[in-house]
This record gives sequence, C-alpha cells and structure tokens, in this order.
Amino acid sequence: MNGVEPSAYYCPETNESVFFNTEYYGQCKSWALGMAAAVLEDKRNTHSIHGACVDVNGKGVIIVAPTGTGKTTQSFKLMELSDGRIVGDDWVYIDHNEGRRLGYLIGRQPEKSLYMRTETQLTKSWLRKTFDESKCENVVVRKNDCEFTEGSTGCRLNRGTCVFDEGMEWCYYAFGNSRALVPRQNLLGPSKIADEAKIKLLVLLQRDETSPAEARLGEDAAVEVLKKGEYMIRPGAGPRDMWGKLGREPWYNPYLLKLDHSRQERFFRDMIGVFDVKCILLNTGVETVEETYRRILSALD
Repeated sequence: MNGVEPSAYYCPETNESVFFNTEYYGQCKSWALGMAAAVLEDKRNTHSIHGACVDVNGKGVIIVAPTGTGKTTQSFKLMELSDGRIVGDDWVYIDHNEGRRLGYLIGRQPEKSLYMRTETQLTKSWLRKTFDESKCENVVVRKNDCEFTEGSTGCRLNRGTCVFDEGMEWCYYAFGNSRALVPRQNLLGPSKIADEAKIKLLVLLQRDETSPAEARLGEDAAVEVLKKGEYMIRPGAGPRDMWGKLGREPWYNPYLLKLDHSRQERFFRDMIGVFDVKCILLNTGVETVEETYRRILSALD
C-alpha cells in the first residue's frame, strides 16, 4: 500500500491482525504464533513457550533463554548427538490437558522450518551452503554496512579475511539479527527431526560474570527467574540506543499478545511441580560452550 509505513494492528476481541508493507518474516511469524497462543491457552489449556525443543533418546529438552545466551548453540549440539533430533528451535506447544491424561508433558512444534540466526555460520562454515539455499532476511550485502571490518581486508569476527574480499556477495554474521528460514530436514537430514518429545528437562540460560555456573531450580525459583525475564540487549536486537543495556521479557516470550501472568506461572509451576520436569539454570557467561553442554547432558542422565 503506497504511502503507508510498515505497521501491524491486532484486535484482541476478534483475535485478528492486519499487516501493512512489511517483509519482515519474524514479525509476521511472531504475531501469528501469538494469536494462536491466545486461542490455545483459552480453549485447550495449551502452553506456548518461546524456546527450543530437542529429543535426546526419548527425553525431551526445552531450552528457554534470552537472546545471545546460547539457546541455538546448545540445541544444535544436542541435535548433533547420534540420538538427538530437533523438534523446534523457537516455539513449543505443550497441551496440559493431554499431560494430565497421560501423566507427562509432550512438546510439539508449530513450524516445519527453523528460523535460524545466520551468525551460527561463523563457527559452522558448512552452514553457508544451507543458508545460500534458504530464504534469508537482514543479511549484510555490502562491505560498507559491516561494523566489524579491520584494516582494508580483515574481519574482527572471523579473525581472518573479510568474506566480501574473498568474493562472497553477502556476510551471514555481520549483523546480529539476520536470519535464515531453513526447512528442518535440510539441516542434517530427515532422520534428525521429530514432531514431538516427552519433556524431561527444562533448561534456563543466562549470561553474566557473577552468577554460579549451575543452579537446580524448584518451581518458586524458576518462576521468579522467568517472570522477571531480565536479559542484556544485544547489538542488532531492538533500537541501537538500547544495545548493551538491561531489558526485560517476562517469561522470555515477547510474542504473547494476551499476556496472562497468572496462567504463565501456573503452566511453569505445573511443569516442574506436577509433571516432575527437572529445571536447571545455567550461566553461559562463566563457562565455555562445551562446559555448558556437558551440564545439560549430565542433567539428562
């Protein structure tokens, strides 16, 4: 629509949205999932979680974390296990009515594709081909738009030569919020995906320099962390003047269009207290990726 700035409108009474002039898949996706969450919570007692879900030998792991703490990295490592399969990397549905009938909770994915941060290609070079074959957004396509150049041809991120000087047409890690929409089976093959997982472990991630590396949380402590939702705003996420400052995302889910704190609290309390899902809080700011990964595996035993 000519003359209309990119915008979106939501009507809570009818649970309908209208988008104008936007090509940002992330916004469209988040609002669509938010509308579905409102209906499913009300009609089906279904919990919508902004997090990754992986099945490891029949044990489901949900990782809930603010941006920049390692959720994608850790879920990827679990998926790479011989008996690991990805359910979803960004959103999980859990039907609590079904859980009460079965005696355990099942996490399911609402999407057939993974909405991946393309900066993961920095440490996994083989992902470049996968991303090249996928739909992407916010990827830097000009060297002049990159903030990480060093000298005439260097790069502060890869500690080597700038990809543009190597003849590449775009850089996947020059902007922190660039994404690729990757069909799940295109990542590691159809044998590495699952549509559901029996939830055994809830992992919360944080990143700071003072908190313990690991803490086992009961329902009270977990709810306190989740409800507060504190996180450090990373470059590329939100307005530039907020980068590096402390932000808050209650329940680490900014996409709930009808935010009912009491219902979110009940869902998480039941997960831990009623369905006996173990909950751990890991600090990725004081340990390496491998050390955090080993803690998750240990908690699954």
